[in-house]
Amino acid sequence: MSESTHLRGARGEEEAARFLLRKGYIILQRNYRDKASRTEIDLVAQQASCVVFVEVKTGGDGAFGAPETWVDARKQKRVAQAASQYIHDNNLYGTDCRFDVIGIKVERGRYLIRHLEHAFREAT
Repeated sequence: MSESTHLRGARGEEEAARFLLRKGYIILQRNYRDKASRTEIDLVAQQASCVVFVEVKTGGDGAFGAPETWVDARKQKRVAQAASQYIHDNNLYGTDCRFDVIGIKVERGRYLIRHLEHAFREAT
């Protein structure tokens, strides 16, 4: 990943966190890393009594399609595994949870955000 791509992703995650905060979410953790699956969950948030695992994808010119479509089945499975570990680590058994994707398109210095709630179910 090039430095500019890494920087764009970090800025996108920051914008996504601000977006969620404006919607009343609480950010529980940023960049949670599960060592076993070697997967990072960009944002772990809370909306009411629901824990929300958020994958953030940030893109530029749209050459590869809408960023929110980049979370394939393999990535979904890895995020679900990491979420399971987060639940274990934080003793959140029985807590409602869901998986969201936030796609961000950077256009002329502006962040255009698309939030997909319940974007996928836990992969088995």
